[in-house]
Amino acid sequence: MKRFNTTIDTDVRDNADCDRCRNSEVRHTDADGLCTKVKSVVDSLPVRCVGGWANDKIYYLLQYFQIFAKGMAKKWGKLRYVEICSGPGRCCTRNCKEQDGTALSIVKNEHFDLLSDALFIDYSTNVIDILSKRIESVGKTAHAHAIVGDYNDQTSIIRALEQFSPESLTLCFIDPTDCSVPFETVRSIFQATRGRCDMLISFFDGLDFHRNAVNATLNKSFSRLQAKYARFLGTPDFFTRKEIVEAAQANRYSDLSMLFRQHYSDKLNALGLQYQSWKSVKNFYHLLYASSSSRGLDFWNKATKYDPVGQQEFDFGV
Repeated sequence: MKRFNTTIDTDVRDNADCDRCRNSEVRHTDADGLCTKVKSVVDSLPVRCVGGWANDKIYYLLQYFQIFAKGMAKKWGKLRYVEICSGPGRCCTRNCKEQDGTALSIVKNEHFDLLSDALFIDYSTNVIDILSKRIESVGKTAHAHAIVGDYNDQTSIIRALEQFSPESLTLCFIDPTDCSVPFETVRSIFQATRGRCDMLISFFDGLDFHRNAVNATLNKSFSRLQAKYARFLGTPDFFTRKEIVEAAQANRYSDLSMLFRQHYSDKLNALGLQYQSWKSVKNFYHLLYASSSSRGLDFWNKATKYDPVGQQEFDFGV
């Protein structure tokens, strides 16, 4: 029985230049979410400003990644990791703690070399250039590829998928900062991998949809926001449905969020991703895991059995 230690090392450092910005009025970030005041204490490259929940997300991702890589490498031969909205590789939370982001955490993980390829995709050329330098600094350029791609343009994502290890079993992590990735992009990724793809999605129902749901349903001045959510769900008529309108009129925010999640879950199920799990991250949002394999869901449930506070060694049974 193989045991993994659930303690993770994301190279956390104190960053004395961070001024603990807490809201959009005082946050010093550019259009790419990069801090304009702080550079990394590790490599002097830019860092992305993130919320305090970032470590939890990285923790759960890595727990699943290592069991995915170790558990499936012999069976499949070729494994691929894909990350949409990869970021620059290092981030700084608003309590002045700098650490590896999701992309660099994956590249530096001890099981990374079990992959045929890892694709890190972001719309920003600047962000991709920064991440590429960090990948080069740890000597992983042979199998880690930082690529410019826009999730609103499915062809740019699919082109990357077709270029590297197209016959692999894929783990795809979609990590935006809101509910903006069109469902058609999710569908295109799943179809391009011929269904050989486990999905992990940062689902910002708490930080994004929950607080805007009533206005998006009832207020015409929020039509652009409604359109964003409709693209996210892949359902143009979601906000005209009777149960949605009635919940909005009664200010039942929790019901609206539940219906939003359920509808997305149903859409994934229709694709063939019927094995699903929702992991709450500090009540801000969910990590949504979806697979066409019951074994994949079993892996996810075991990988997330303990939260970051209760880190301990446990048996994955692989």
